[in-house]
Amino acid sequence: MKQNKDAQEYFVSIEEPIELRKNILEGSRMLIHALQRYERFKQVRHKKLEAINRLNQITREIGILLTKLRNEMPKVPPKKAKPLKIETGMPKLIVKKGKEQKQAKVVVRQAAPRPVEAPKPLAPKLTEVERLQQELDSIEGQLKHLN
Repeated sequence: MKQNKDAQEYFVSIEEPIELRKNILEGSRMLIHALQRYERFKQVRHKKLEAINRLNQITREIGILLTKLRNEMPKVPPKKAKPLKIETGMPKLIVKKGKEQKQAKVVVRQAAPRPVEAPKPLAPKLTEVERLQQELDSIEGQLKHLN
């Protein structure tokens, strides 16, 4: 029985085999491009989740430190907030107007604190993307060879 199956194998001729192979390779190239875009998307999503987790951790630490600070501060009823004025060791200016002589204080207002920049994370290894890039280069080389 097995000899009958082997004897009945059929071969089908393919018209324009080079064109068919070229189409298959172009499809593979498009698939690899899509996989590369997906890998970049996964990396961006991973970085975003890391940043959110780091932000949540920092927020928790700030809350803990704020609670400790409040516990250490003396209990005082709150007062109305006034703008912060800092007097410097500079001499006072004397302004003369007619017969009156007035002294003017030099007042320096404190600027708002500058935001602290977060440290930049190290770039992750792109092993999957690099592998896909090598496959893409190989397929494009085969396409050039067929042309």
